[in-house]
Amino acid sequence: ADPQRFEFEPMTQSELLSTSQRVFASCGERSVAEPGGRNKCLSLCHGRYCCFERDPEEGSCVGEDHSYCFAYAACENVIVDFGMNNVQTDKPDRGGLLDAADVSFLEDACSMSNIATLDGIRDCTALCQHHLCCFSDDPGEDCRTGHEAECE
Repeated sequence: ADPQRFEFEPMTQSELLSTSQRVFASCGERSVAEPGGRNKCLSLCHGRYCCFERDPEEGSCVGEDHSYCFAYAACENVIVDFGMNNVQTDKPDRGGLLDAADVSFLEDACSMSNIATLDGIRDCTALCQHHLCCFSDDPGEDCRTGHEAECE
């Protein structure tokens, strides 16, 4: 399957309303500050991190049929540190460094078991697309020099 080609299941209006309400309640700023709330939010947002990327070349699914990205808007509260270009943040710049919760989140999102699923591939691709150059051995693509913090 092509990870850039998204195929989301359609939802009824009732399902969409229920999903939106659960995401909003679980991903509010107060909820994600608690470990249990953060985990519930991450679970609900699984497979929709592509909603926070504007560019289809970088993994965006905003324009895809049945992506319902508007229902997942509150997921932004758990992904503000990942350099995605559709995320608004007032969080202080930490020079590209991620905290322990962010590192754990990325490790889970890109784990072998997670990327064995289409939703997992979508999440890992959307979260890491901007930093793939950190892993390239091609001198024309390698961006580690000058971006050490972002590549660590």
